Amino acid sequence: MSKWPRLSASGAIGAIFMLALLVRLVMIAVWAGAGQEGRLSGDSDQLYQIAESLVEGKGFELYGAPTSRRGPLYPLLIAAWLKAGFYPSGLELAQALLGAFSCVLLFLIAKHLFRTSVGLLAAFLFSFDYLLVKQTVYILPETLFIFFILTSFYFLFKSQTDKRLLGSLAAGLFAGLAVLTKETLSLYFPLMVIYFFMEKKGWRRAILKSLIFLAAFTSTLAPWLVRNKQVYRDGIFLTINAGHVLYLGNNPQVTQRIHGGDWINEDDTQYPKDDPALPPLLSLEADRYLMGKAIDYIRRHPVVFFKNMGIKALRLWFPFYSKAQVLPKWIMTVSYLIVIPCSIIGLLLTRGRWREFLPIYLLVAYVTFIHSVTIPGIRYRYPVMPFLMIFAAYGMLEAWNQFRGRAGRLVVK
Repeated sequence: MSKWPRLSASGAIGAIFMLALLVRLVMIAVWAGAGQEGRLSGDSDQLYQIAESLVEGKGFELYGAPTSRRGPLYPLLIAAWLKAGFYPSGLELAQALLGAFSCVLLFLIAKHLFRTSVGLLAAFLFSFDYLLVKQTVYILPETLFIFFILTSFYFLFKSQTDKRLLGSLAAGLFAGLAVLTKETLSLYFPLMVIYFFMEKKGWRRAILKSLIFLAAFTSTLAPWLVRNKQVYRDGIFLTINAGHVLYLGNNPQVTQRIHGGDWINEDDTQYPKDDPALPPLLSLEADRYLMGKAIDYIRRHPVVFFKNMGIKALRLWFPFYSKAQVLPKWIMTVSYLIVIPCSIIGLLLTRGRWREFLPIYLLVAYVTFIHSVTIPGIRYRYPVMPFLMIFAAYGMLEAWNQFRGRAGRLVVK
């Protein structure tokens, strides 16, 4: 009867790290060999321009003006490698290391929630996931974003047994760093304090943990918020992005189609054309103007809004990029058909532990809801995928154990 190899904790961590790193280094080599190193897309072009302005000593600027269009941490990472003279190879190597560390974090989380075998299989799925591995060579913040999210969740789950409350502090700190990388989860992380009240260790301790988490979270965001207040002299949260993305997902030009890929301006949607009242795009004034236009459109077309929400949810969870070549499409589809059905099985098998897994449930629901309301895209689900891999690993192993048990009984009979 086959068994999982016996590894010490340090041996398992080392094996996972080296395997994940090797896979990502191979991706870097293949990408460079294809002449694609440092290629910029729409979002990455803005991030690169902000990084260039940082290197030039101009601060966070875009198109010659101070900006809060993007969170600060990823442009800072790009700028560090530009300044060191090792861009893009240094950035890609850093992302390979972050991806490998993320696989280790996933192993530790799954081991804590279930057992070592679940952690090993979940980390294996993460190590070889085509879409997540390919983020290593993209000039996009997803790899850094996922690393901070996993670190926050690791400390959050460890806080169950942390008598010194350091887990709550660290979870809040890394949650703040995640939001400074991408603002998408800025409304999600405060919801995580609900988890502390599910531990059945008394309201007083739950309140204390919640306050520590929120204090660490807001303290991490504070310098960026203060900077934005000084730049705009007006109420602003993290980025001037919410109105833009809400409008792009809700306007008369939205194309209703189920398709795998990003939500593209001038293809799936467009900004209002020939509108004399529209301030310059990417400005605070434009963000507020577009927010108002989007809300007005939703109010006047509620049926269309809910129909589009369903279509955008399907696009968020589409198996593959429609414009990809045949082989990558097959790779994406096979991975999808392994992880998604098996994760559903795992979620169903563990439904009795819903209090323990509440932060993960909320993350899946939040990401799906936000991108159904605003704009979808396959890469926007990436932060959720590692957690689904945990449940997929559990579902696969439980199914295997059931099959092995039945096969053994048949042999005995």
